[in-house]
Amino acid sequence: MRATRVKMFPTNPNRKPSPACLQWLADTLGTNDLEVLSLPEHAHKNKHHFTVIDPHTEKTHLLVETLDDHESTLKFSSTAKILRQNGICVPQIHHQKITTKHCWMIMTYFGNETMLNWLSKPHNQNHKEQLLDHCLEEIDGFQKVKTNYPVP
Repeated sequence: MRATRVKMFPTNPNRKPSPACLQWLADTLGTNDLEVLSLPEHAHKNKHHFTVIDPHTEKTHLLVETLDDHESTLKFSSTAKILRQNGICVPQIHHQKITTKHCWMIMTYFGNETMLNWLSKPHNQNHKEQLLDHCLEEIDGFQKVKTNYPVP
């Protein structure tokens, strides 16, 4: 009997950003003609991730909508800024709106394939070693960055 693999973070294709978030997105990017796709859900029940594709410019962004948790969004925003200033590869926040009720962020989209999924595919061994070396260098750099609060 073959075991069924269950995705750790399933995608809910019915999940959509709130109408207010969609309006802000359209106003911010200057177009209503956007394709918005749900990304895998994470452990945070009030944080939702979406891929945003502008068919005119062919640019892809990550949209994050957070409800009732402005503190974690502020922490993420400030931590990302500190890490980028120290040469760590993290998404750049292009636009954000943060209130106590909701937070919306448009940032760099790196894709949604996990490293484990990529490594499980057939690749040249040299490419795998280069990727692992790069990841270890990023982790080393991340650990050397001093922040004003603990980063788990």
